[in-house]
Amino acid sequence: MVVRKKMAVVTTKVKCAFCKGTGKDPFGVMSKRSKCPVCNGHREVHVQAPTVPCAFCGATGKQPHSRLTCQACRGKGVVHLAEPTTECPQCDGTGKEPGEMNLPCWVCKGAGWLGKNTSVPKEVTAAAAERKAAAKERAAKRAAAGTTPAGVGTQIDCAFCSGTGVDPFGVMSQESNCPVCNGRGKVHVQEPTVSCAYCHATGNQPGTRLTCTTCHGKGVLHLAGPTTQCPNCDGSGREPKTNMPCGLCKGAGLISRHKTVPTKVLEKKAKRKAVKRKAARRTTPPEEMMVVKCAFCDGVGVDPFGVMSVLSKCPVCNGRTKVSVRKPAYPCAYCHGTGRQRGTKLSCGVCKGTGHVTVPGPVAECPECDGRGKRHGARLPCVLCRGTGLVTEKSTEKATVPAQDNSTDSQGGAAEET
Repeated sequence: MVVRKKMAVVTTKVKCAFCKGTGKDPFGVMSKRSKCPVCNGHREVHVQAPTVPCAFCGATGKQPHSRLTCQACRGKGVVHLAEPTTECPQCDGTGKEPGEMNLPCWVCKGAGWLGKNTSVPKEVTAAAAERKAAAKERAAKRAAAGTTPAGVGTQIDCAFCSGTGVDPFGVMSQESNCPVCNGRGKVHVQEPTVSCAYCHATGNQPGTRLTCTTCHGKGVLHLAGPTTQCPNCDGSGREPKTNMPCGLCKGAGLISRHKTVPTKVLEKKAKRKAVKRKAARRTTPPEEMMVVKCAFCDGVGVDPFGVMSVLSKCPVCNGRTKVSVRKPAYPCAYCHGTGRQRGTKLSCGVCKGTGHVTVPGPVAECPECDGRGKRHGARLPCVLCRGTGLVTEKSTEKATVPAQDNSTDSQGGAAEET
């Protein structure tokens, strides 16, 4: 009769990785005071020694991109593995199944390592050898072409989380890992790289809480060889008139000099340049402009009526407290220089809220409204001076000449009758 001896199991205590030793649920699913589902509030867990960090969850104890505990280490952050160890040939030490699946490696169970005495199927070793050979061939081709150095790439700080490893928006929880670097604070990129023009190297989709669709949250893009500015987006990384990534440079703002540019793109660029030239001719030179205090908000920069909010910006100066008006500038007679429509919360329709109007050439008081900018007995702006209270001298001459002719004709007719 064969008697089997029971091996003594050596256990040790480690800090709970799921709650980081706090004893509370980091996501507060049931309540903010609920206990950690892994350590049950004890802050420590028992594991069998020896242990290695869990490669699947990065020793965080959390399932990537979820609020659940890690499938490989059950939230402890470590897994039991007898020494000596070697890298898993199936996942290459990542602990994840090759491909886009978010599942633990079936060979190492997500640990990323295997015991040297562990038997590995021949199919796994053959597939690993093929992947390594293909990677060496690609690296040799890149090195021969001079597009990348002998290495595959480099490690840089994650742009989405600024290298902190924590989700900056805290969508799942304030302690949730960054969805780009998975809490490591570093990302792997292929050299050479250029800054992402679409998201301005922030890794954040403009106007949203999502990662950039161009650089995938890394803030940089791989672009080999000599580069030049993209003629389609003019280096902005965005399609003209839309907020989508440029279809030619894929949001990088730069393209390779050897890349062929479609003729339609060049024609559109020529049209945009022509439009810009016409607009530059129409714009007023800076020497003919003057800066004055915003009359609508009285130079405060905040909406005086607080229509949208008490802290909302002034709709005239957009919070800058000052506005630019064309010379020569005179106080608006219709609103008395206040920039506000009388009896309402709107800006003045004559001076547009600036409190000043521009009347070119020598001016004189409007004969219709006597310089008040309003019709007699009405609140509407004067038709002749358009509410400014001032008119040019030429317009006053035209208005007075017919009156003089009528008076002389009437005097002549009366003399003839006598």
